[in-house]
Amino acid sequence: LLFSAAQMGINIPEGTDEDVIEFVKALRYELIPYLYNQAYLMSKSGIPMVRTMFYNFPNDARALTINDQYMVGDDIMVAPILTPSTSERIVYFPKGKWIDLETKEVYKGERSYIVKMPLGKSGIYVKDNTILPCFKDLLYIEKKEIDTVVFKLVGKKGKTFLYEDDGVSLDYKKAKYNLYDIKYQNGVFTLKAKHKGYISPFKTIEIVNGDKVIRKEFKDELTIKVGE
Repeated sequence: LLFSAAQMGINIPEGTDEDVIEFVKALRYELIPYLYNQAYLMSKSGIPMVRTMFYNFPNDARALTINDQYMVGDDIMVAPILTPSTSERIVYFPKGKWIDLETKEVYKGERSYIVKMPLGKSGIYVKDNTILPCFKDLLYIEKKEIDTVVFKLVGKKGKTFLYEDDGVSLDYKKAKYNLYDIKYQNGVFTLKAKHKGYISPFKTIEIVNGDKVIRKEFKDELTIKVGE
């Protein structure tokens, strides 16, 4: 058991606008597959899910000085608003390209930008060439009722994995979990089961590539032509 869905409450300051609360909740539920992957990695390697910037970018002198941004795994950077009555902030982007999760605006790396941060904006950026595993349209977590997994393609290539178990018991210690290898290159998305020990509730897979959405039946091995 990496973490129980029942224990994953959200702490939101009193007086927060209801629309902002719903946005934050929806975003959290959407990213649970990515976060669950990171928890799995942490359980195996001891590498923390949430990291300082210089942990991921040890050769970047600027990253060494930043204490108000952080990484979640290798592919997500978070730059939140930390002071009240503030609607913009300076965000530093390390080497590479980074894409705003909400607006899809692209930022070049190794430079800083003044970024508008209205109330409700997450300040989440995804590294280019990332496959982001997600859920969709969830109001609560009941694993057996989640039948669709979504993979958002950010860039023209990428690789990741997907870990799943029942989210409640300790059966994963008895090898009752699934692990899938996932790749995207040359316009082709592939998924292949690396370990199977759990009956997955997934029936549908969605691949999101910009405005294009491809839906297929979920199987243990898939090759899907997506295009670039």
